[in-house]
Amino acid sequence: MKIQLKTRKIIFFVSVLTVLASAAGLSFCYLYSRQIPLTSSQNALTLAEVSREIPTGVILWSKKGNIIQSHFKEWHPKVVAKGKNPRWSPDGKKILFTREHDTWIMDRNGAQKKLIENTSDIGAYWTRDGSSVTAINRLNPRQVIRYNLKTQKISIVHDEAKPPFRGYQLEQCAELRSGGRFLLTFTQDDGHRSMVIDLVKKTYIMNEFMEKGDCNPSWSPDGRFIIMTRRSIMRPIYLANFLSHHGSVKESRYLVGKGRCHNGAVSNNSKYVVYSSSGDIYLWKVDAQPVKYRHGTRLTFDADQNINPSVFIF
Repeated sequence: MKIQLKTRKIIFFVSVLTVLASAAGLSFCYLYSRQIPLTSSQNALTLAEVSREIPTGVILWSKKGNIIQSHFKEWHPKVVAKGKNPRWSPDGKKILFTREHDTWIMDRNGAQKKLIENTSDIGAYWTRDGSSVTAINRLNPRQVIRYNLKTQKISIVHDEAKPPFRGYQLEQCAELRSGGRFLLTFTQDDGHRSMVIDLVKKTYIMNEFMEKGDCNPSWSPDGRFIIMTRRSIMRPIYLANFLSHHGSVKESRYLVGKGRCHNGAVSNNSKYVVYSSSGDIYLWKVDAQPVKYRHGTRLTFDADQNINPSVFIF
């Protein structure tokens, strides 16, 4: 009887110690994670690993009407301008952004200049050679316009109101690839759909998922693939390869993310994807395919309207 009682006391004492140790461990992990961003995925990199792998990487994003910038090597976010929707130029020397429905351009030294008035809330996009920018006309969302940086002239590159097009109102994305032949965009008309428009053959190109409502499309700079948010319960980021030689989009495959993922963008070397989810920014290496719903490397930890990321690898 005494032995049983003693055994019970030992078990109870060990159990208490285990609970206390677990609580202390959880508390330490919580405090530590608030100071140093840790990976939330076995496949994703930690921020320390990101800084070693891409030490010359610089990321922009917007938060509460400000554009924030930080280097991966020395993570220190700072405000660089008022605005949103920042996008690096192909050579990394300039930044496009929007302010009060207008498109602005900023040099890396901070000099700013207004380019186009009344562009869509999603902002403007660089052409592949960096000579022009394209945007959806806010006053006529059926039109995609191009601003030539050298001549400072605006031209219409696509008009949905002209047959054989269907007159969709365009809302997300105005990216051109393959020398200006293919346009990536999105409409809420006809049940929501992301699509590529062949401006030569005047046809719409999409796969099954795109037709059913994938949104927030973004093209890799090299034109090889498109990333989109899947319209489902989890809303992860999906990727679809684009075959420019015969103008087709392959089937979508799961890339990364969980929760409501959006604002996906691809780095200039087409190796990394950045996206927003629940008010924070995440990064994922494209060739690291997850086996289930996971986030990439969490870069911000305040869950406070961090959106529109754009990464450049110098």
